[in-house]
Amino acid sequence: MFNLGFGIGITINQIFEQLKEITKYPLNPIYGPPKAGETFRIFLDANHARQELGWEPRINLGNGLCKTVEYFRQKELVEN
Repeated sequence: MFNLGFGIGITINQIFEQLKEITKYPLNPIYGPPKAGETFRIFLDANHARQELGWEPRINLGNGLCKTVEYFRQKELVEN
């Protein structure tokens, strides 16, 4: 099993802000009480994939989110 990531930790709030900018989403986040098991920060260490497969990340999070949003727009699964 391999974790694939860029190796830099990021918060859910940072992901939200990047997606908000990419999609021009006009609203601010709505915060509620934390839920049991909720993820607050994501950090994937890809060293195992690097060692076993020679894999290196080539796209940073911002570019990956842009590509993901564009994919879903092309598939008409999200509003333009």
